[in-house]
Amino acid sequence: MKSRTEIAEGEWQGAAKVVLQAAPEGVYMYVYKTASSSYAEEDHLQDTFDICKEICTERFQIPADAWVDTKEYEQ
Repeated sequence: MKSRTEIAEGEWQGAAKVVLQAAPEGVYMYVYKTASSSYAEEDHLQDTFDICKEICTERFQIPADAWVDTKEYEQ
């Protein structure tokens, strides 16, 4: 079974990209502060995707429709 991953990229307040990745222990939230960041400057573990998205909306003003499932994501 593949792990669920969602990405939001844009000009957010304090983040250029956020990656949410499912894991057995919860959902990891990786925060890239600039578009040129080659590694996540922050990582957090939460219980669900919904909690991560609520945090991202409050903290970075990322709208709900910005998230893309990596199955649909093309770089």
